[in-house]
Amino acid sequence: MRKWVAASIVLLAGCQSVSDVTEIAKDTYIVDATTRGGFQSHGETTALAIAKAREFCSGKGLMLQAAPAKTSGARGWTPVESSVTFQCLDKNDPAYRRPDLDTLSRPE
Repeated sequence: MRKWVAASIVLLAGCQSVSDVTEIAKDTYIVDATTRGGFQSHGETTALAIAKAREFCSGKGLMLQAAPAKTSGARGWTPVESSVTFQCLDKNDPAYRRPDLDTLSRPE
């Protein structure tokens, strides 16, 4: 019985992975996160990618400036994936600014 309970907990918890940060253009990077086997949302999966991006930028002594995440997958059915493109900027860089939340919340 204990083995079944332990196996059920592992299946419900699922597993997660976060890619290495990859430079895709000058000062521009991408990181991907994937969750499988559980009921993680797109938001939770994106948070994993953002945390890795923030850690990467902090390691350079810079601030994170991220674009909206691109997500795919169906919660509880297929792997949930999130891809975040970002830049690491100095806090005084003119490009480091508050995002326009109205623009971010509009569907494409």
